[in-house]
Amino acid sequence: MAILAALYLLFSAARAAIEPVAFARALGLPLTSPADNGFVFVYATRSALIGLVALTLAGRRDLSPLALLVAVAAGLPVLDAALIAGHRGPTASVAVQLATFGYLVVTWYLLRRHIRRSREVASAVV
Repeated sequence: MAILAALYLLFSAARAAIEPVAFARALGLPLTSPADNGFVFVYATRSALIGLVALTLAGRRDLSPLALLVAVAAGLPVLDAALIAGHRGPTASVAVQLATFGYLVVTWYLLRRHIRRSREVASAVV
């Protein structure tokens, strides 16, 4: 689940960087001027960095830091939803952000459960 979330972030980052005007419109925060695309690139770089770190941690099987990253990152779609709602963006865009939050919370929970069970098995073997 964490790998899927990371890939989604990388896809969104690429989409935002390639077509910032279309991305902002789809997000529900259309640009008043195509040159006014700074926030879209902030979103793209933030998403790319988090996605790359998550893929690196998953690839290394560093599950505790990955769970922490997922937990911290879960707050971002809530903030994005508030930003979209505050600018009277589409309800569907707010719903997508809140669904992303839910997905990340479930991902965090499942990672923590897996880590806990792995430690229990390891301690039972010793």
